[in-house]
Amino acid sequence: MTGGWQQPDLPASEAGAAGDPWVAALEHVLRGQGFALAFQPIVDLKHGSVVGYEALSRFAPAEGIGDVAPPAWFEAARRLDVSAELEARVVAAALDARDRLPPNTFLTMNLSPWVVDTPAVRRVLEGPRGLHRVVLEITENAAVDDYELLAETFASLRGRGAYLAVDDAGAGYASLSHILRLRPDFVKLDRELVTGVDHDEAKLALVEMFGHFAGRVDAWLLAEGVENVHELAAVTRLGVPLAQGYVLGRPASGWAVLPSEVRQQLIRAAAVAEERHTVEPFVEPWPFLEEGRELEGLQLVREALEPGSQMLSVLPVLDRYRRPVSIYSVSAAAPARTIAQVKATTRVTDAARRAMTRPYQRRFDPMACVDDAGTYLGVVRVERLIEALTSALDGHEPGRARSAA
Repeated sequence: MTGGWQQPDLPASEAGAAGDPWVAALEHVLRGQGFALAFQPIVDLKHGSVVGYEALSRFAPAEGIGDVAPPAWFEAARRLDVSAELEARVVAAALDARDRLPPNTFLTMNLSPWVVDTPAVRRVLEGPRGLHRVVLEITENAAVDDYELLAETFASLRGRGAYLAVDDAGAGYASLSHILRLRPDFVKLDRELVTGVDHDEAKLALVEMFGHFAGRVDAWLLAEGVENVHELAAVTRLGVPLAQGYVLGRPASGWAVLPSEVRQQLIRAAAVAEERHTVEPFVEPWPFLEEGRELEGLQLVREALEPGSQMLSVLPVLDRYRRPVSIYSVSAAAPARTIAQVKATTRVTDAARRAMTRPYQRRFDPMACVDDAGTYLGVVRVERLIEALTSALDGHEPGRARSAA
Protein backbone atom coordinates (compact mmCIF):
# COMPACT_ATOMS: atom_id res chain seq x y z
CA MET A 1 0.00 0.00 0.00
CA THR A 2 1.31 3.47 -0.98
CA GLY A 3 0.24 6.65 0.81
CA GLY A 4 -3.06 5.08 1.92
CA TRP A 5 -3.70 3.74 -1.60
CA GLN A 6 -5.75 0.58 -2.09
CA GLN A 7 -6.35 -1.08 -5.47
CA PRO A 8 -10.03 -0.47 -6.37
CA ASP A 9 -12.51 -2.56 -8.24
CA LEU A 10 -13.01 -0.98 -11.67
CA PRO A 11 -16.59 -0.12 -12.56
CA ALA A 12 -15.51 0.47 -16.14
CA SER A 13 -14.19 -3.08 -16.47
CA GLU A 14 -17.28 -4.58 -14.86
CA ALA A 15 -19.50 -2.57 -17.16
CA GLY A 16 -17.82 -4.37 -20.04
CA ALA A 17 -16.98 -1.31 -22.10
CA ALA A 18 -16.08 -3.56 -25.02
CA GLY A 19 -13.67 -2.20 -27.52
CA ASP A 20 -12.78 0.91 -25.52
CA PRO A 21 -8.97 1.02 -25.26
CA TRP A 22 -9.24 3.38 -22.30
CA VAL A 23 -10.52 0.58 -20.07
CA ALA A 24 -7.31 -1.43 -20.30
CA ALA A 25 -5.18 1.71 -20.22
CA LEU A 26 -6.77 2.96 -17.00
CA GLU A 27 -6.63 -0.48 -15.40
CA HIS A 28 -2.90 -0.49 -16.16
CA VAL A 29 -2.39 2.92 -14.52
CA LEU A 30 -4.50 2.07 -11.48
CA ARG A 31 -2.22 -0.89 -10.89
CA GLY A 32 0.64 1.60 -10.67
CA GLN A 33 2.10 1.05 -14.14
CA GLY A 34 2.65 3.46 -17.01
CA PHE A 35 2.33 6.48 -14.76
CA ALA A 36 4.79 8.93 -13.17
CA LEU A 37 4.96 12.44 -11.76
CA ALA A 38 6.90 15.44 -12.97
CA PHE A 39 7.53 18.48 -10.79
CA GLN A 40 7.53 22.09 -11.98
CA PRO A 41 9.09 24.73 -9.72
CA ILE A 42 7.10 27.60 -8.23
CA VAL A 43 9.21 30.70 -7.71
CA ASP A 44 9.09 33.58 -5.24
CA LEU A 45 9.66 36.48 -7.64
CA LYS A 46 10.71 38.94 -4.95
CA HIS A 47 13.54 36.80 -3.57
CA GLY A 48 14.44 34.81 -6.69
CA SER A 49 14.06 31.42 -5.03
CA VAL A 50 12.09 28.22 -5.54
CA VAL A 51 9.46 27.91 -2.81
CA GLY A 52 7.37 25.04 -4.12
CA TYR A 53 6.64 22.53 -6.87
CA GLU A 54 3.52 21.43 -8.71
CA ALA A 55 3.07 17.68 -9.13
CA LEU A 56 2.01 16.96 -12.72
CA SER A 57 0.80 13.62 -14.03
CA ARG A 58 2.61 11.94 -16.89
CA PHE A 59 1.26 8.84 -18.67
CA ALA A 60 3.10 6.43 -20.94
CA PRO A 61 1.66 5.82 -24.43
CA ALA A 62 -1.04 3.16 -24.31
CA GLU A 63 -2.18 0.63 -26.91
CA GLY A 64 -5.00 1.97 -29.01
CA ILE A 65 -4.56 5.46 -27.55
CA GLY A 66 -1.02 6.52 -28.25
CA ASP A 67 0.74 9.41 -26.57
CA VAL A 68 -1.99 11.84 -25.48
CA ALA A 69 -1.95 14.75 -23.06
CA PRO A 70 -2.85 14.12 -19.38
CA PRO A 71 -6.27 15.89 -19.58
CA ALA A 72 -7.44 13.17 -21.97
CA TRP A 73 -6.71 10.54 -19.32
CA PHE A 74 -8.72 12.34 -16.66
CA GLU A 75 -11.59 12.94 -19.08
CA ALA A 76 -11.65 9.22 -19.93
CA ALA A 77 -11.57 8.33 -16.23
CA ARG A 78 -14.57 10.55 -15.62
CA ARG A 79 -16.46 9.04 -18.55
CA LEU A 80 -15.74 5.55 -17.25
CA ASP A 81 -16.58 6.47 -13.65
CA VAL A 82 -13.09 5.99 -12.19
CA SER A 83 -12.17 9.65 -11.61
CA ALA A 84 -11.86 9.20 -7.87
CA GLU A 85 -9.64 6.14 -8.23
CA LEU A 86 -7.31 7.80 -10.75
CA GLU A 87 -7.00 11.02 -8.76
CA ALA A 88 -6.45 9.07 -5.55
CA ARG A 89 -3.58 7.26 -7.27
CA VAL A 90 -2.05 10.61 -8.30
CA VAL A 91 -2.45 12.14 -4.84
CA ALA A 92 -0.93 9.06 -3.18
CA ALA A 93 2.12 9.27 -5.44
CA ALA A 94 2.42 13.01 -4.78
CA LEU A 95 2.27 12.50 -1.02
CA ASP A 96 5.06 9.94 -1.29
CA ALA A 97 7.11 12.52 -3.23
CA ARG A 98 6.31 15.15 -0.60
CA ASP A 99 8.55 13.33 1.83
CA ARG A 100 11.52 14.02 -0.49
CA LEU A 101 10.87 17.75 -0.97
CA PRO A 102 13.80 20.15 -0.59
CA PRO A 103 13.71 22.15 2.67
CA ASN A 104 11.36 25.13 2.90
CA THR A 105 9.26 24.17 -0.11
CA PHE A 106 5.70 22.97 -0.58
CA LEU A 107 4.02 20.65 -3.09
CA THR A 108 0.82 21.40 -4.99
CA MET A 109 -1.44 18.77 -6.53
CA ASN A 110 -4.68 18.99 -8.52
CA LEU A 111 -8.03 17.64 -7.39
CA SER A 112 -11.43 17.79 -9.04
CA PRO A 113 -14.07 19.08 -6.61
CA TRP A 114 -16.36 16.12 -7.25
CA VAL A 115 -13.80 13.59 -5.99
CA VAL A 116 -12.61 15.36 -2.83
CA ASP A 117 -15.22 13.72 -0.61
CA THR A 118 -15.14 10.26 -2.21
CA PRO A 119 -13.93 7.30 -0.12
CA ALA A 120 -10.94 6.61 -2.41
CA VAL A 121 -9.59 10.15 -2.14
CA ARG A 122 -10.47 10.67 1.52
CA ARG A 123 -8.66 7.46 2.41
CA VAL A 124 -5.46 8.89 0.91
CA LEU A 125 -5.86 12.41 2.29
CA GLU A 126 -6.65 11.19 5.79
CA GLY A 127 -3.58 8.98 6.04
CA PRO A 128 -1.41 9.04 9.16
CA ARG A 129 1.29 11.39 7.81
CA GLY A 130 -0.87 14.52 7.61
CA LEU A 131 -0.91 17.15 4.87
CA HIS A 132 1.78 19.57 5.95
CA ARG A 133 3.58 21.29 3.03
CA VAL A 134 0.71 20.27 0.73
CA VAL A 135 -1.41 22.60 -1.42
CA LEU A 136 -4.58 21.09 -2.89
CA GLU A 137 -5.68 22.77 -6.12
CA ILE A 138 -9.25 22.64 -7.36
CA THR A 139 -9.76 23.45 -11.00
CA GLU A 140 -11.59 26.68 -11.82
CA ASN A 141 -13.85 25.33 -14.54
CA ALA A 142 -15.22 22.46 -12.46
CA ALA A 143 -18.77 22.95 -11.26
CA VAL A 144 -19.53 22.60 -7.55
CA ASP A 145 -22.97 21.33 -6.53
CA ASP A 146 -22.61 21.74 -2.77
CA TYR A 147 -20.22 24.47 -1.63
CA GLU A 148 -21.16 23.96 2.00
CA LEU A 149 -20.09 20.32 1.94
CA LEU A 150 -16.92 21.13 -0.01
CA ALA A 151 -16.03 23.93 2.41
CA GLU A 152 -16.50 21.57 5.37
CA THR A 153 -14.29 18.98 3.70
CA PHE A 154 -11.53 21.49 3.04
CA ALA A 155 -11.81 22.83 6.58
CA SER A 156 -11.06 19.30 7.79
CA LEU A 157 -8.12 18.97 5.38
CA ARG A 158 -6.77 22.36 6.43
CA GLY A 159 -6.90 21.08 9.97
CA ARG A 160 -4.52 18.34 8.84
CA GLY A 161 -2.08 20.95 7.50
CA ALA A 162 -3.19 21.41 3.89
CA TYR A 163 -3.49 24.68 2.01
CA LEU A 164 -6.12 25.31 -0.66
CA ALA A 165 -5.64 26.80 -4.13
CA VAL A 166 -8.09 27.73 -6.87
CA ASP A 167 -6.59 26.91 -10.25
CA ASP A 168 -7.22 28.66 -13.59
CA ALA A 169 -8.61 31.82 -12.01
CA GLY A 170 -9.91 34.13 -14.69
CA ALA A 171 -10.91 31.39 -17.12
CA GLY A 172 -14.59 31.79 -16.24
CA TYR A 173 -17.13 32.88 -13.67
CA ALA A 174 -16.68 29.69 -11.63
CA SER A 175 -13.32 30.93 -10.37
CA LEU A 176 -14.91 33.86 -8.57
CA SER A 177 -17.47 31.55 -6.97
CA HIS A 178 -14.72 29.17 -5.84
CA ILE A 179 -12.69 32.03 -4.37
CA LEU A 180 -15.61 33.72 -2.64
CA ARG A 181 -17.13 30.53 -1.23
CA LEU A 182 -13.96 28.60 -0.34
CA ARG A 183 -11.51 31.42 0.53
CA PRO A 184 -8.38 29.71 -0.84
CA ASP A 185 -4.85 30.37 0.33
CA PHE A 186 -3.62 30.59 -3.29
CA VAL A 187 -5.23 32.07 -6.40
CA LYS A 188 -3.58 30.71 -9.55
CA LEU A 189 -4.07 32.86 -12.62
CA ASP A 190 -5.20 31.14 -15.79
CA ARG A 191 -2.30 30.95 -18.23
CA GLU A 192 -4.39 32.70 -20.90
CA LEU A 193 -4.19 35.88 -18.80
CA VAL A 194 -0.42 35.54 -18.57
CA THR A 195 0.37 34.73 -22.21
CA GLY A 196 1.41 37.99 -23.88
CA VAL A 197 0.70 40.04 -20.77
CA ASP A 198 3.79 42.14 -21.48
CA HIS A 199 2.17 43.77 -24.54
CA ASP A 200 -1.55 43.57 -23.73
CA GLU A 201 -2.93 46.43 -21.64
CA ALA A 202 -6.21 44.60 -20.97
CA LYS A 203 -4.38 41.58 -19.57
CA LEU A 204 -2.14 43.83 -17.49
CA ALA A 205 -5.24 45.42 -15.99
CA LEU A 206 -6.86 42.04 -15.28
CA VAL A 207 -3.75 40.65 -13.61
CA GLU A 208 -3.51 43.78 -11.48
CA MET A 209 -7.21 43.45 -10.62
CA PHE A 210 -6.77 39.82 -9.53
CA GLY A 211 -3.78 40.92 -7.48
CA HIS A 212 -5.88 43.44 -5.58
CA PHE A 213 -8.67 40.88 -5.18
CA ALA A 214 -6.28 38.21 -3.88
CA GLY A 215 -4.82 40.65 -1.39
CA ARG A 216 -8.27 41.59 -0.10
CA VAL A 217 -9.24 37.94 0.50
CA ASP A 218 -5.85 37.18 2.11
CA ALA A 219 -4.53 34.88 -0.62
CA TRP A 220 -1.26 34.47 -2.51
CA LEU A 221 -1.42 35.29 -6.22
CA LEU A 222 0.42 32.87 -8.51
CA ALA A 223 0.91 33.42 -12.25
CA GLU A 224 0.94 30.20 -14.29
CA GLY A 225 2.35 29.81 -17.77
CA VAL A 226 5.13 32.40 -17.59
CA GLU A 227 7.02 31.26 -20.67
CA ASN A 228 9.49 34.04 -21.53
CA VAL A 229 11.51 36.82 -19.94
CA HIS A 230 9.11 39.51 -21.16
CA GLU A 231 6.11 37.95 -19.42
CA LEU A 232 8.28 37.39 -16.36
CA ALA A 233 9.28 41.06 -16.28
CA ALA A 234 5.64 42.13 -16.64
CA VAL A 235 4.25 40.05 -13.77
CA THR A 236 7.23 41.02 -11.62
CA ARG A 237 6.56 44.72 -12.22
CA LEU A 238 2.92 44.18 -11.29
CA GLY A 239 4.01 42.81 -7.93
CA VAL A 240 2.75 39.25 -8.47
CA PRO A 241 4.54 37.33 -5.70
CA LEU A 242 4.67 33.80 -7.15
CA ALA A 243 4.97 32.32 -10.64
CA GLN A 244 5.67 29.17 -12.59
CA GLY A 245 6.34 28.50 -16.25
CA TYR A 246 8.98 27.31 -18.69
CA VAL A 247 11.18 30.37 -18.24
CA LEU A 248 11.42 29.54 -14.52
CA GLY A 249 11.78 25.80 -14.92
CA ARG A 250 10.25 22.97 -16.94
CA PRO A 251 8.57 19.95 -15.36
CA ALA A 252 11.18 17.36 -14.44
CA SER A 253 11.41 14.06 -12.63
CA GLY A 254 13.47 15.70 -9.87
CA TRP A 255 13.51 19.00 -8.03
CA ALA A 256 14.61 21.61 -10.57
CA VAL A 257 16.49 24.70 -9.44
CA LEU A 258 16.06 28.22 -10.77
CA PRO A 259 18.40 29.02 -13.71
CA SER A 260 21.10 31.40 -12.53
CA GLU A 261 20.42 33.97 -15.27
CA VAL A 262 16.74 34.09 -14.33
CA ARG A 263 17.60 34.43 -10.66
CA GLN A 264 19.83 37.40 -11.48
CA GLN A 265 17.01 38.98 -13.49
CA LEU A 266 14.68 38.64 -10.52
CA ILE A 267 17.25 40.05 -8.11
CA ARG A 268 17.72 43.08 -10.37
CA ALA A 269 13.97 43.55 -10.66
CA ALA A 270 13.63 43.32 -6.87
CA ALA A 271 16.26 46.03 -6.48
CA VAL A 272 14.33 48.29 -8.85
CA ALA A 273 11.12 47.55 -6.97
CA GLU A 274 12.84 48.37 -3.70
CA GLU A 275 13.78 51.77 -5.12
CA ARG A 276 10.08 52.46 -5.56
CA HIS A 277 9.75 52.25 -1.79
CA THR A 278 12.28 55.05 -1.30
CA VAL A 279 11.78 58.78 -1.76
CA GLU A 280 14.00 58.88 -4.86
CA PRO A 281 11.07 58.83 -7.34
CA PHE A 282 9.50 61.74 -5.45
CA VAL A 283 12.49 64.09 -5.57
CA GLU A 284 11.56 67.22 -7.57
CA PRO A 285 13.81 69.96 -8.91
CA TRP A 286 13.00 73.05 -6.86
CA PRO A 287 14.39 76.59 -6.96
CA PHE A 288 16.47 77.69 -4.00
CA LEU A 289 17.93 80.81 -2.44
CA GLU A 290 21.53 81.51 -1.50
CA GLU A 291 22.22 82.14 2.16
CA GLY A 292 22.62 85.88 2.79
CA ARG A 293 21.04 86.83 -0.55
CA GLU A 294 17.49 85.67 0.07
CA LEU A 295 15.64 88.81 -1.07
CA GLU A 296 17.71 89.19 -4.22
CA GLY A 297 17.25 85.53 -5.05
CA LEU A 298 13.52 85.67 -4.37
CA GLN A 299 13.11 88.40 -6.98
CA LEU A 300 14.93 86.28 -9.56
CA VAL A 301 12.76 83.27 -8.74
CA ARG A 302 9.57 85.31 -9.06
CA GLU A 303 10.63 86.49 -12.48
CA ALA A 304 11.39 82.95 -13.62
CA LEU A 305 8.18 81.31 -12.37
CA GLU A 306 4.54 81.72 -13.30
CA PRO A 307 2.49 83.79 -10.81
CA GLY A 308 0.84 81.54 -8.21
CA SER A 309 3.36 78.74 -8.67
CA GLN A 310 3.47 76.41 -5.67
CA MET A 311 7.24 76.77 -5.71
CA LEU A 312 6.87 80.37 -4.55
CA SER A 313 5.33 79.40 -1.20
CA VAL A 314 8.51 78.11 0.43
CA LEU A 315 12.08 77.95 -0.85
CA PRO A 316 15.13 76.12 0.54
CA VAL A 317 18.11 78.24 1.47
CA LEU A 318 21.54 76.78 0.63
CA ASP A 319 24.98 77.70 1.91
CA ARG A 320 27.93 78.24 -0.40
CA TYR A 321 28.54 74.49 -0.51
CA ARG A 322 24.95 73.90 -1.77
CA ARG A 323 23.90 72.39 1.53
CA PRO A 324 20.38 73.18 2.80
CA VAL A 325 20.44 75.31 5.96
CA SER A 326 16.88 76.64 6.28
CA ILE A 327 13.59 77.09 4.52
CA TYR A 328 12.40 80.53 3.42
CA SER A 329 8.72 81.26 3.95
CA VAL A 330 7.72 83.67 1.20
CA SER A 331 4.56 84.77 2.99
CA ALA A 332 6.53 85.58 6.15
CA ALA A 333 9.41 87.03 4.10
CA ALA A 334 11.93 85.40 6.42
CA PRO A 335 13.91 82.14 6.73
CA ALA A 336 11.99 81.32 9.85
CA ARG A 337 12.85 77.66 10.36
CA THR A 338 15.26 74.88 9.68
CA ILE A 339 14.56 72.45 6.87
CA ALA A 340 14.21 68.69 7.31
CA GLN A 341 16.59 66.64 5.21
CA VAL A 342 16.33 63.15 3.74
CA LYS A 343 18.50 61.09 1.42
CA ALA A 344 17.24 59.59 -1.83
CA THR A 345 17.56 56.14 -0.23
CA THR A 346 15.29 57.04 2.70
CA ARG A 347 12.19 54.85 2.71
CA VAL A 348 8.87 56.57 2.06
CA THR A 349 7.47 55.38 5.38
CA ASP A 350 10.44 56.73 7.32
CA ALA A 351 10.30 60.11 5.57
CA ALA A 352 6.57 60.45 6.18
CA ARG A 353 7.01 59.51 9.82
CA ARG A 354 9.70 62.16 10.25
CA ALA A 355 7.49 64.77 8.61
CA MET A 356 4.60 63.98 10.92
CA THR A 357 6.74 64.36 14.04
CA ARG A 358 7.38 68.02 13.24
CA PRO A 359 5.30 70.79 14.85
CA TYR A 360 1.85 71.02 13.33
CA GLN A 361 2.57 74.26 11.45
CA ARG A 362 5.62 72.70 9.75
CA ARG A 363 4.43 69.19 8.94
CA PHE A 364 3.79 69.91 5.27
CA ASP A 365 6.94 71.91 4.63
CA PRO A 366 8.89 70.31 1.75
CA MET A 367 11.82 68.17 2.83
CA ALA A 368 15.21 68.76 1.22
CA CYS A 369 16.76 65.72 -0.45
CA VAL A 370 20.55 65.52 -0.26
CA ASP A 371 23.25 63.13 -1.43
CA ASP A 372 25.78 61.41 0.82
CA ALA A 373 27.86 64.61 0.96
CA GLY A 374 24.86 66.67 2.03
CA THR A 375 24.57 68.42 -1.35
CA TYR A 376 21.10 69.61 -2.36
CA LEU A 377 19.28 67.49 -4.96
CA GLY A 378 15.75 68.85 -4.78
CA VAL A 379 12.74 68.61 -2.49
CA VAL A 380 10.27 65.93 -1.50
CA ARG A 381 6.73 67.13 -0.94
CA VAL A 382 4.96 65.46 1.96
CA GLU A 383 1.67 65.40 0.05
CA ARG A 384 3.19 63.07 -2.54
CA LEU A 385 4.48 60.71 0.14
CA ILE A 386 1.01 60.47 1.64
CA GLU A 387 -0.48 59.77 -1.79
CA ALA A 388 2.03 56.94 -2.29
CA LEU A 389 1.24 55.42 1.08
CA THR A 390 -2.53 55.58 0.59
CA SER A 391 -2.15 53.98 -2.86
CA ALA A 392 -0.24 51.11 -1.27
CA LEU A 393 -2.94 50.71 1.37
CA ASP A 394 -5.57 50.62 -1.37
CA GLY A 395 -3.94 47.44 -2.63
CA HIS A 396 -1.66 48.60 -5.42
CA GLU A 397 0.84 45.89 -4.50
CA PRO A 398 -0.91 42.64 -5.45
CA GLY A 399 -0.72 39.64 -3.17
CA ARG A 400 1.59 38.89 -0.31
CA ALA A 401 4.26 36.24 -0.53
CA ARG A 402 4.28 34.00 2.50
CA SER A 403 5.69 30.55 3.02
CA ALA A 404 3.56 27.43 3.08
CA ALA A 405 6.56 25.27 3.86
